[in-house]
Amino acid sequence: MTNRERVTKPLSSEQASDCRDAFVKAIYNKLFIWIVEKINSVVYKRLTKDPKSFLSIGLLDIFGFENFKTNSFEQLCINFANEKLQQFFVGHIFKLEQKEYLKEDIVWNNIKFSDNQNVLDILAVKPCNLLALIDEETHFPKGSDYTMLIKMNGQHRGNKTYIASKSEHDTDFGIHHFAGVVNYDSKGFLEKNRDAVSFDIIKMVEMTTNKLLRQIFESELSTNGVKITNNKKVIITPKSSLRAQADKRKQVATLSGQFRQSLDSLMKALSACQPFFIRCFKPNNEKQSKTFDRELCMRQLRYSGMMDTIRIRKLGYPIRHTFAEFLKRYRVLLMTTVCDPKTATAAACCEAICQTVIEGADEWKIGRTKIFLRDAHDAVLERLREQKLSRIALVIQRVMLGHKDRKSFLKKRRAAVVLQKHWRAYRQEQLRRKLQHGFERLASKIRSRKLRLQYLRQRAAALTIQSQVRGYRARKGWKQKREAVILLQAYSRGLLARRRAQKMRGDASLLHLEKEKREQIILELEERLKVIALSQPANEEPEPIVEHDSVESTYDLTPPVEVVELKAPESDHFQRRMVPEPVKEISDEISELEIIAAASISTTPTPSLEEDEDDEFDDGSDEFSFYKFSSLNFQNNHSHTHINQRIRQPLLPHDDEGDILACLTVWWIILRFMEDLPEPKSMDAMSQSSTIISRNLPQRQGRRLSSLVGLDQEILRKHKKKLGVGNRKASVIIEEPENITEDEDILVGEGPTLDRPLTSVEKLHIIIGYALSRRDIRDEIYCQICKQLVNNRNKRSRMQGWTLLSICLGIFPPTDLFMKYLENFVHREPSGYGEYCTERLRRIIANGERKELPCWLEQQAAKSKEPIDVSVNLLDGRNIIVQLDSASTSAEVCQAVADKIDLRDIYGFSLYISLYEKMWSLGSCGKHVFDAVSQCEHEMRRQSKEEKDAPWQLSIRKELFTPWHDCSVDPISTDLIYRQVIKGIKSGEYISDKEDDYVQLAAKHYYIQFGSAYNKDNVQKVVEECIETTLIENKSMTKWIQLISEAHLQGPYVNGRQKTDSVKGELVNSAQHIWPLHFSKFYEATMMSGPPLPKSRFVVAVNWNGIFFMDGRDKRLLELSYLEVKDIHMISDSHVSAQSVSLATVKGEFVLKSGEAVDMVAVIEKNLKGLKQRSVYALARHDASKPDDPTFLVCKRGDLLLVEKDDESSSAENLIKATNNRTSATGVVSKDTVQFLPTLEKPTSDLLELISPGQRKLSIAQNTPPIYETVAPVSLKEFALENFRDCRPCRSTWCVQRGWQGEAVG
Repeated sequence: MTNRERVTKPLSSEQASDCRDAFVKAIYNKLFIWIVEKINSVVYKRLTKDPKSFLSIGLLDIFGFENFKTNSFEQLCINFANEKLQQFFVGHIFKLEQKEYLKEDIVWNNIKFSDNQNVLDILAVKPCNLLALIDEETHFPKGSDYTMLIKMNGQHRGNKTYIASKSEHDTDFGIHHFAGVVNYDSKGFLEKNRDAVSFDIIKMVEMTTNKLLRQIFESELSTNGVKITNNKKVIITPKSSLRAQADKRKQVATLSGQFRQSLDSLMKALSACQPFFIRCFKPNNEKQSKTFDRELCMRQLRYSGMMDTIRIRKLGYPIRHTFAEFLKRYRVLLMTTVCDPKTATAAACCEAICQTVIEGADEWKIGRTKIFLRDAHDAVLERLREQKLSRIALVIQRVMLGHKDRKSFLKKRRAAVVLQKHWRAYRQEQLRRKLQHGFERLASKIRSRKLRLQYLRQRAAALTIQSQVRGYRARKGWKQKREAVILLQAYSRGLLARRRAQKMRGDASLLHLEKEKREQIILELEERLKVIALSQPANEEPEPIVEHDSVESTYDLTPPVEVVELKAPESDHFQRRMVPEPVKEISDEISELEIIAAASISTTPTPSLEEDEDDEFDDGSDEFSFYKFSSLNFQNNHSHTHINQRIRQPLLPHDDEGDILACLTVWWIILRFMEDLPEPKSMDAMSQSSTIISRNLPQRQGRRLSSLVGLDQEILRKHKKKLGVGNRKASVIIEEPENITEDEDILVGEGPTLDRPLTSVEKLHIIIGYALSRRDIRDEIYCQICKQLVNNRNKRSRMQGWTLLSICLGIFPPTDLFMKYLENFVHREPSGYGEYCTERLRRIIANGERKELPCWLEQQAAKSKEPIDVSVNLLDGRNIIVQLDSASTSAEVCQAVADKIDLRDIYGFSLYISLYEKMWSLGSCGKHVFDAVSQCEHEMRRQSKEEKDAPWQLSIRKELFTPWHDCSVDPISTDLIYRQVIKGIKSGEYISDKEDDYVQLAAKHYYIQFGSAYNKDNVQKVVEECIETTLIENKSMTKWIQLISEAHLQGPYVNGRQKTDSVKGELVNSAQHIWPLHFSKFYEATMMSGPPLPKSRFVVAVNWNGIFFMDGRDKRLLELSYLEVKDIHMISDSHVSAQSVSLATVKGEFVLKSGEAVDMVAVIEKNLKGLKQRSVYALARHDASKPDDPTFLVCKRGDLLLVEKDDESSSAENLIKATNNRTSATGVVSKDTVQFLPTLEKPTSDLLELISPGQRKLSIAQNTPPIYETVAPVSLKEFALENFRDCRPCRSTWCVQRGWQGEAVG
């Protein structure tokens, strides 16, 4: 065979599969080794002194002995490894233990133990062992499993450890392992032992372009001795060929050889280390729980050598100390009279200690260098050592404490003498100054009396002079103003008359020219229609071009409202005034010009390219169709279809002139919003400078954000300023003065006229602003929008109209008159808005109308018809995403968040909205969320910023506690309140006058976060987390750490027995009692009648503790506990918008008027009802006694009864079991004869005297009706705010004051 000849021998499918499997196993093995080397290169650090040595801790976990029904080559290798480990365990435990005793000359009886060396000899030690025979047969080309078994049987048949095959046809053999007999099946032994990659596969790997594959096979590639040629063909050479045998490269090791090498390296590593052994046992072979097989466990203990180990531990001395170590630790137990360590040796001292403490001669042994003890004596020595040290420490403490106390006493005695000396001198000096001050005071009184008499005479003379001068100046000024007003009226009337005449002349000439043009156009159209009529069939009728609204609406002859500036003569220094030009006066003068044909003038804009087919979806045959509503309710023959003209009369009849003008203005703005009319050109610079038109809507507290912030934030912020803490940075929001006059409440940006270009947002705000301020025109607005949607050919106009309708449906509902018609109209919408608008109508009816204009988010959502995703912040750092719409309320948001976080105790949690550092509560009631968002956006507009950039945020906070609040009911609720308290203390929201409150709360917070273990760094973290920065600056960080550390170490949490949740509950309860006002609801109220108080206008704070009357400076005018409240109910008053509340107490009946009276009554009634249900204290209403029945309780009117609430009492007879507090007698009473007190604690005697109807003093007081003075408002402005009705603004007054000009259209 020459060098260039090529021999190719194909492999069978089995050989190819074996070759493939071997290659995959080799890749897996190499990858595993590569990963381990990478990890070791990073983790396995060398020593600095000796670079070749390492420090490591290894963990070896190996399979136990395996004995299956069919055991193969893998089981033989695993059992061989276990035999080696068992031999190492025996040598380490027994041999080394006995060697140690012999080394120290300890008398010891050797223990016989089972040795498995014979098993290892037959497996791998003796010549011709089993693994050697398997390797030898593996190298033979014609070797097989059968020939291997014959050699093994022939070589080891006489060995007791080896179990030969019973016959020639059997393929199994057995070995007596130390764990038992295991039979192995020899089938496949040689093939598994080879498990080598062929030369051809190695050559293929050498030719690969994969760098990682070449790297892991680097050792095989370096020893193959084959160079890569340019020939890209792969030659597969069988292992038995001559060419393969002639290869001089290193022979491939067998799998058993590799396993033995790896096992030898493992044993060397174990021998060089300090091993520890953990034995695992199976309780049963069935893998069942709670089943213990005693025989199986004993067999495992015996096979693993644990029985011998336990015996040697029991008979031996496991506790070993050197003499020096033992003497150093237990020196306190040595008596110097017996053995003096200064003169005697360490061994003698150790022997003396053991003789004194340990009884028995064989319980301890003395070796050459060490002392050996039993396992139980170590604990005895430690206990005696601790007792000895404790007695010595007590003596030292006693002496040091006595010295310290004596020193302190002498120091205090010297200080007391000094204090007495200075105090006596100070008291004498004070007496001298008091006498001197009395003489000076007497002299000053005499001089002041003389000066006062002189002042009164001069004051009377000055008043006479002032009255004369002021009267003269008033008469002179009135005369000048009267002359100026007459002059201005004359000039103004003349100018207005001239302008009206000039405008009428111009309009008449324009009408004449337009009439001629229309006549020409009509003639041309008639000619064209004739041509079209001839070309079309006779049965078709032409479409009308323009639909006529009415004769009066054919043409708009009324000019827009103009603003005339009249300048007074220079002699009169009067300011210029804006005078609206009247519009209605010219209607009669130009009535003669209204005879022009209806089709002559059309204000229809140029047809859009987006026009398509008619949107005819309103079916007149339906019972509640819009067509039927129009035919029944529209006036002046108004149709129900789309037009492009301004109308002169509203669609629906209205009695108020202001409503009529508002309807015409809204119609004009709707046409412009739907782009049915073009935008007018700007009239002057004043109109162009106006940016946003807003209104002072009813039932609002003003547009300024400072007035939108809740009473709780306002009162608590003032309380913080009063205490002198809470220094914070300047507010981003400009603070307005709290006492704003009526003239200052005019909003910036309200233009004087609407006849100017407006943005879509401005138009939307005008339309909805009219609807919110005038409830009677809401149906008119809906009718106008629906009218413009019927038969509207312009697609863009329709989309604008449906967007406007959907936004309006989210702000205010229609009246019952138009409700069903609007529902039917919306339901039949064909463009996709039907379902969306129907849902918004349902929601706004369910949740009530809004109070604010729509915000930017609502306008965007109306275009996409999707819900609004809003993030609600929780105090634990989580953000909950909820979907809202325009009608969403704070109660719905709170419930949605509670469902997502599994919050069960939801009472008292409210929704808060914040803008910059301002925050106010929306409660958990029917307040609309987007009303607050709209207020935030208005604040952004006030600061000349974009509405969409408003950084408002929603959050859930605890606002109110119940008097019976239990923190163990809901751990999630307790955790949220706990985090709120900690963050509130850090931010300065919760402020206390007592320093100990902060310290105790911080100690609880430390236990919650870090447990009972003390760490100074953790204490510093607690200070940084829950102590305000100002307090840390006033008192150093070191001082706070010291205080909190002492509170923690001396507190009840050092033992660590309390659970974290219970400590959280204690922290929440502490905060609830420390800051009751911070967890209150605040209501502005005016006292109409009742017992006299310093003020009639104040704030009512309702919390778990009671009811507080407070003024704006955090001064408490009156405090009422729930025990003092007799009754509370609403008082209906149709003349006043605000509702009144009657609060009957033991101190009298208060009549309060508040805008949130319903909510106030609901909170107080809930607390009263809940307290009565949970109370065990009752009051006897009248005397009760039954001499014939001893089970009944004898009580008098006014007695305090302690009720036992259980099921023993008869519910059928309405009886309860109670104890009389006065007589200590127990019996049953009727529920009708007692009155449960709203309290969870026993009432005091003073309160019982007030509330008890049996007291003579109170009964006398009840016979005379109380006389309360009625408290009137303190000023005319307050009287007007409380009693004047909401006026309907007319065009002549409201428009001028608020800056809007009602547009008289058509």
